[in-house]
Amino acid sequence: MLNPSSDNALSHQDLRELCMAQVGAHETFPFGLETMVFKLGVSEYKTPFKG
Repeated sequence: MLNPSSDNALSHQDLRELCMAQVGAHETFPFGLETMVFKLGVSEYKTPFKG
């Protein structure tokens, strides 16, 4: 776990940039503007499992 007071902690902007640089990244705010949720590699279109 990162210690916010340590030199190697990610800033809010660093974390956002890291997440948004991933393929298929989406930033959403499903719980209001105080809580960001990043979805990585998730398709917006869900298909039923066929197996």
